[in-house]
Amino acid sequence: MTESSHLTSFDDDDGKKSIKDFRELYSSAEEFAREVSEFMSEISIPAYNELRYAGYHLSKSINACGVLSNQEELRKALSHCERAQYEASESGIITALEIIKSFKDDYRNLVVKEIVEDYPNILRRADKATKIIVSGREDDKTHPQRAAHYMKIFRELKNDSETLEYNRDDLNAMLRQERIKTRRFITRTLIAVLGITVGAAVSLYIYVSSVSSP
Repeated sequence: MTESSHLTSFDDDDGKKSIKDFRELYSSAEEFAREVSEFMSEISIPAYNELRYAGYHLSKSINACGVLSNQEELRKALSHCERAQYEASESGIITALEIIKSFKDDYRNLVVKEIVEDYPNILRRADKATKIIVSGREDDKTHPQRAAHYMKIFRELKNDSETLEYNRDDLNAMLRQERIKTRRFITRTLIAVLGITVGAAVSLYIYVSSVSSP
């Protein structure tokens, strides 16, 4: 029996709505997992496992006639879709935080705000997200609320990390200029010190020579 025949064989309107809700949530979770996958170049196995579990419980919720017969199994299927969103977003958040931290370390000696005006806010959002990830499931949010919250955080940090990466060329140019300035300063300082040292040595030599002369 095809998927479409399953959906048209329900006699119960509530059953049809429940399956419709599942289809929408599953499609949303799958699309979001793909979005995170494109950002990470891979997707964490737990997210895809959750989607597989969702399909498994959906199949158990429907009887041989294609009628919804087990609301508890459908509830589990919906829960696994939410978990897939949560797992994918958590992986995406962690990756974005790693990118932002790497960027911060690379340009710690520059005034990044001169190039990236929103840099202080990006760092604040990253710090806030780090605390949320650390606290994890200790908050009072339900699974759907947490999944939606994490998805929102991921998209913010994804945008922030891409903004930072986009500005690396300009910052690298600034970094090269700073290094040139530093080398010039060191060179001038060494020349000055050398000049003072030579001058002092010459003065000392002249003084010693004059004192030792008969």
